[in-house]
Amino acid sequence: MSDLRTLLPEVLLLGGAVGCLLLGSWTPRQRQGRVVLLAGLVVLAAGAVSAHALGQAATSAYAGTVTVDALTGILRLSVLVSLLVVLMLVRHELADSPRESEVVVLLLLGGLGVLVLGASTDLAVLTVAFLLASIPLYGLIGLSPGTAAPEAVMKTYLLGALAGIWLMLGAAVLAGLTGTTAYSDLGRVREAPTAAAVAGVVLVVLGLLFKAGSVPMHFWVPDAVEGASTTAAAFLTTVPKLGAVVGAARLLEALPAQERWGLLVAGLAAAGMVVGNLAALTQSRVRRLLGWSAVGQVGFLRRAGAAHDRGLAGHRTRPARTGDGAGRGAARPGGYAAHGSVRGQAAHVRRPRRGGVDLAGRRGRAEHAGRAGLLPALAGGLPDGTGRVRHAGRRGAGDRASACRRTRAATGRRGCWWVRHGRGPARPHGAGRARDHGLSCRECRARRVPSAGTTGPAEPGSG
Repeated sequence: MSDLRTLLPEVLLLGGAVGCLLLGSWTPRQRQGRVVLLAGLVVLAAGAVSAHALGQAATSAYAGTVTVDALTGILRLSVLVSLLVVLMLVRHELADSPRESEVVVLLLLGGLGVLVLGASTDLAVLTVAFLLASIPLYGLIGLSPGTAAPEAVMKTYLLGALAGIWLMLGAAVLAGLTGTTAYSDLGRVREAPTAAAVAGVVLVVLGLLFKAGSVPMHFWVPDAVEGASTTAAAFLTTVPKLGAVVGAARLLEALPAQERWGLLVAGLAAAGMVVGNLAALTQSRVRRLLGWSAVGQVGFLRRAGAAHDRGLAGHRTRPARTGDGAGRGAARPGGYAAHGSVRGQAAHVRRPRRGGVDLAGRRGRAEHAGRAGLLPALAGGLPDGTGRVRHAGRRGAGDRASACRRTRAATGRRGCWWVRHGRGPARPHGAGRARDHGLSCRECRARRVPSAGTTGPAEPGSG
């Protein structure tokens, strides 16, 4: 029972996932909101328990295979807050969807896997946590609407299967060299052949880099973000990365010669920052830009882990303990989770029917908004959160042109009063799609352009 109390937040997430699955199976589609409500209550309860245990002394559970310390507490709070934000996206995006309850269950199970991944101090538990955090991710991407989802989930699954094989192979090599799977006994690799020990560690780290979406296991991230729903994209660019970074830090902290492993992590972090940000600058679609931006931001997060490892290596005069230095680096995962959750809200891009949101035709649209808007855009945000860059200056002919195209498609007339009386472009514009017409020009918005098949908008003085 003491082990269950130690892992009470994880137990709550597991019970909540089972309860949401059963409730969703017996709930009509129009009332699936109660499943999201139950999941939110479970996450809040788990967060309250995590906050209460945050100031307690470090402890372990299940024969030392899982460690609960300050770093685990910060990881719990970060993941649970991110889950709350993603659950809000679920209700906003998938209301009355036939897959709403399944998505909620997959989110809870994925969050559970991430928490176990970050708290594990045993290679066997690390492998199981990797699978528990990966399989729900495949389901979330596969359940996304759109034609790009099958390709995205196939790429993610194939690269995830390869990363899982590498992680299990590395764990088997390290277990064979040390005779145990516990992190506390990994110091025995000093007596093993150097090539075998390095190969085992590198294979395990490569598997964790897939979950982090970091270089060199990052190729799935842009495709997954582009093909997945907003809910899945917000989850996969935030929550799994936290557990993977913390899990890798725990593994490398338990190994001897930490200064060498710190250099490895620093090199990977630098590569991630360079590759992610340079690739993001060349993208013409918003979602791919967000995906590459997420790759670059993991590099910044890993840089903090590298500094933490180097700091521990420079203080070998005092005995090392699990979670040492967590107070210095614990705020970084929480800050990344907060930024990633806000970026997930900003990534709520309304998809056109054909293709994605293209940035090539929108260059210069935010010219009057000031150059300061470039920084939040590169960080993953959008000016209005809908994927459309709104003109910040005067409402010129471009805005009226869009309104008149929609008006003509809706009414069959030569555009709106604004155009036909000489206050807009000189000639009517091409036809648009009636179902998309949104009232942008002042006259159309004031007169409430009717739908197709009805009379046109009332002109000034006609009523």
